[in-house]
Parts: sequence; structure tokens; C-alpha cells
Amino acid sequence: MEGFFSLARGRSEAELIDLIAERYGWTIEQIMEIDARQFTEILVLAINERTKKRAFSEWLAVTPFMYLKWLKFISFEDYLNRVTGQNIDLRPDAEILAEAEAIREEIRSNDGSV
Repeated sequence: MEGFFSLARGRSEAELIDLIAERYGWTIEQIMEIDARQFTEILVLAINERTKKRAFSEWLAVTPFMYLKWLKFISFEDYLNRVTGQNIDLRPDAEILAEAEAIREEIRSNDGSV
């Protein structure tokens, strides 16, 4: 399985085995007995679920600011797409910078800082 581990975002073999063991409750012996194809499928699921779980925790942390109108409310699906790069903003730089400045102005008008 050696060359395979380089496919998993530069994580070490130990990290990948630990990820599967944590997610599915398997022992190292059980993990090492499965074939490479099944291991790959299981690993992709485990990585995606861990990413989704972390993104959900982050989204929960910023949700109160969305309700206070400091941030525009976005659904979890949109947030997940943003943090995983699924919806990369392809607008021109000037448009993105103008939007950022508008957000700063809105914040300044609400509490006088930034």
C-alpha cells in the first residue's frame, strides 16, 4: 500500500489508519486485511465526513454573527462548499474587493470599529 498513502493529501500512513480506526472503530489488524480498493473507498468517506464535521462546527460558531447581521446568512451547504473549495469565486478581484469594503462600511456603521 505504500504509494497509495501519498494520494491522501500528504498524510502519513499512521494518520490514515488512525482516521479509519476512529471513524469505524476497527482495529489495525482489520484495517490492514482489507484490499487497497476497499481501503481507498473507506478512506475517502472518512476524510469527507471528518471535513464535513469540522465545517459544521465552524458554521455553528459563526451562525450567531449571521443572525446579528454582521455576516450575511448562508446555509450549511453553501458554507461547506466554500470551505471545501466547491464554489470558488471567479469574480474579478475589483468586484470582490468592493464587496469586502461594503462589508467593512456596514460593520463600521453598526459599531464604529474596523
